[in-house]
Amino acid sequence: MKTQNNFYFSILILFLLLLLTSCAFSPMQKNTPVNDESRTVYYEPSYITLDRAEMITNADVILVGEVKSISPTQWNQDSGEYWEDVYEGVTDVGEKLNTSFSAWPVHFIQLSVQERIVDEIGVGKELTLTILGKSPLIGTGSEQADGITVEGEAGTPGTLKVGDRIIVFVVQTELAWRDPNQPIKFLTNEDGATYFDYGKRVIFDFISMPANSYLVDGKDGLYYSVPEATIQEEPLSLDQFILKVSEKRETLVVP
Repeated sequence: MKTQNNFYFSILILFLLLLLTSCAFSPMQKNTPVNDESRTVYYEPSYITLDRAEMITNADVILVGEVKSISPTQWNQDSGEYWEDVYEGVTDVGEKLNTSFSAWPVHFIQLSVQERIVDEIGVGKELTLTILGKSPLIGTGSEQADGITVEGEAGTPGTLKVGDRIIVFVVQTELAWRDPNQPIKFLTNEDGATYFDYGKRVIFDFISMPANSYLVDGKDGLYYSVPEATIQEEPLSLDQFILKVSEKRETLVVP
């Protein structure tokens, strides 16, 4: 992991996590608890948009990989099951709290690592990304996940397919992750701000919004921005891409 030269990026990631947290507990996630058979969750994560130069500079890992698998939508605990918890307690000033929490949808993208261009972590032959939001296996519309209907845009573009060869920008970060053996805690940080903690998990994730965070091999020797990307750039060969990266930081391969 990088240190002081990436302080600004750490602030961006913190802001991203705050956005994701506010998204998860804002009206953007709506439960309709008529009964267990008709529960619907609408979820749409928010992202900070980084341009290509910022992604090159700040990614923990930049690699070429083949998509080996894409999981269905699951929920943020090890079992993948939907969950709800309630915290009942008091604040530091004696006020009673009764706060409910519910699961976040996630999915996983498993990559076979073909070539590491930048690696600040030391990844192996495979890397699994944990992505907040609905799986691209369904795309837009509704999907059933553990008996719960999930609506909204997919977290990863539906154009991504198993077998795709991609260049991907990755960060190592943390995601709220329920631990059924850990009770929810109401904590106060050093700045005096209060927050709830029900566990977290270290994950590998796209550095920015998923559609902007990878390029796809067009089978013609060039790598392309995906149609859903908000930043569209000219396609590049792998050698051209590595050269661009080497202009901003040290690479593991010689351009």
